[in-house]
Amino acid sequence: MIDRKILNSLFEYTEIEKEQKATHTFIEDLPISAIDIDQSYHNAAPTLNQSLFKHNAVYISKHNRFADYPRHTHEFLEINYMVTGSCKQIVNGKVVTLNAGDILLMDIGCPHSIHELSEDDILINLLFRDKDISFDFLGSMHSENSSVFEFFLNVSLKNENKRKYFIFPHNRDITKTMDQIIDEYYLQRPYAYPIINSYLKILLSKIMRSFTNKPN
Repeated sequence: MIDRKILNSLFEYTEIEKEQKATHTFIEDLPISAIDIDQSYHNAAPTLNQSLFKHNAVYISKHNRFADYPRHTHEFLEINYMVTGSCKQIVNGKVVTLNAGDILLMDIGCPHSIHELSEDDILINLLFRDKDISFDFLGSMHSENSSVFEFFLNVSLKNENKRKYFIFPHNRDITKTMDQIIDEYYLQRPYAYPIINSYLKILLSKIMRSFTNKPN
């Protein structure tokens, strides 16, 4: 479970949430430097670039509530973690609903938009790069007909994935690691980032294990 102080802070309004609650109009929370103008023009939607990783290999943020988040894509992999409540998204053209404890994994370039979140809906975004999925890491895994293993292998090889996203229903083992990553990220204790990087490998391993022997 996420540290109680951190969880309480996630329910506090950000400045953007205060404005969005008053108007229910989306306010961009990322700097212009985080948006790839050329790719945005090509994709007809904002494309978030890798400038978010200038200081750390993993970027975590709370999704601002009270306004629809418009369709966009990204140059990195993204995990959405529904901490409390629920949300509806349009992911690669399909309607997706996340409930508390659910996790959504999205490929590079996967377009998605998020419907307005309400007071009790806390959604965490965890962003990481394809270079964080190494051959050494994947080589220690067994595919066992895992479509998620194939997904990560294609990402590592920079091959196109037919399947652009996966939803993992609430799995206590996976959410335990997600909560540990969030705690380390926000508490900023000594050696937080080496620990987060190690937890990320554990998280991806648990995600692959949860899909082992499941059909594509």
